[in-house]
Amino acid sequence: MFDFNSNEGYFLHLIKSALKDEQPKEKPEGVSWEEVLKIAERQTAANLCWFSIEKLNNKPDGELYTYWQDVYAKAASKCLKQMMEIDLLCNEFTSRGYDIMFLKGSKIREYYPSPDMRTMTDIDLLVKADQRQPIREIMKSLGYEVDLLDDGQVDAFKKKPVIYTEIHYDFSAENHIYHEIFTIDWDKLVETQTPHIFEMTFEDLYFFNIGHYAKNMHNKGMGIRAILDCYILWNAATEEQKQNILDKIEKAELGKFHGNLLKIMDIWFNNAEDDGKLDAVQEYLITRHTFGDEKTLRVLQTMYAEQTSSNTEYLRKKIFPSATSLYERYRLRKRFFILLPFLWLRRIFGLIFGGKEKWQDAKSQVDVFKTIEQEDIDYERKIRQEFGLM
Repeated sequence: MFDFNSNEGYFLHLIKSALKDEQPKEKPEGVSWEEVLKIAERQTAANLCWFSIEKLNNKPDGELYTYWQDVYAKAASKCLKQMMEIDLLCNEFTSRGYDIMFLKGSKIREYYPSPDMRTMTDIDLLVKADQRQPIREIMKSLGYEVDLLDDGQVDAFKKKPVIYTEIHYDFSAENHIYHEIFTIDWDKLVETQTPHIFEMTFEDLYFFNIGHYAKNMHNKGMGIRAILDCYILWNAATEEQKQNILDKIEKAELGKFHGNLLKIMDIWFNNAEDDGKLDAVQEYLITRHTFGDEKTLRVLQTMYAEQTSSNTEYLRKKIFPSATSLYERYRLRKRFFILLPFLWLRRIFGLIFGGKEKWQDAKSQVDVFKTIEQEDIDYERKIRQEFGLM
């Protein structure tokens, strides 16, 4: 799909050369370093490109070279600080007897040729739900500021300037489409040599990572990171592990989605023949941001709300949700009619007294919804159908 002589094609060549530790080819004449950098930053992969750029004879000129070098240096510095923070969290939690497991990028980056090739926005770790309150206190004692405490799936904390940590009590929210499939069972985790630190089997690490990206596509879209992680982990797997992974994925009915990830991986990194059947998905991945974007989020919300319901109708349902939605919002498993008036009052007071930030967020949502056209919904549906998620 992406010719080597295009900006997108050369960007993929740079990351391929970095991951394979190969000598990259020099930039074709028609390729713009500025455009390659835009793609790389949108995909949070500029630091990964740097591993190839520093090997070139003809590097970017002047300020662009300095800027790119600085991007890599900041990413490497953040990686080191995150690794040091992970050691700190391990010591603080395990010394108190709390069981923990690190999730997502914190484990996946260990399989990259160099951990600083794989950026992480935050540190993700899993703890047991009954440890929530004491762990909140520990995080505050370590100098973290609270960013989110929602009594649900995750608490989030930040420590300036670059550390952001999410404490998970489950892998996904209870009301999420993939929650039942991707629920972590502590009894199936593997004990490490360090007491109270657990990890998944390799097969589960891979399987849950596929679930994470399926969730991202369902919620907000995604960029190329799924392909990068898939490439790294799949090539680290034994044949027996691969078969176990495929069995798990087929059972979860995500076989087509995963198969397409592998197909794109082979096209981009293993010179596999491209039959053109995934052109739309490839273009989608490389033109989107790593974690999707606000408009895609709102388009998908509109699409899932009775598929093609109007933006006005969707907003009405967001402001005045159904009784079922209210029970789910406040995580009430038993449903008593007498509770509904109190749930409505809580919802209304929450909207009225939610503060300036909530009102600004609501206004932002309305502004985005005004830009949504039917063709936006049709496009997102087409991509998910082609990817195997609908």
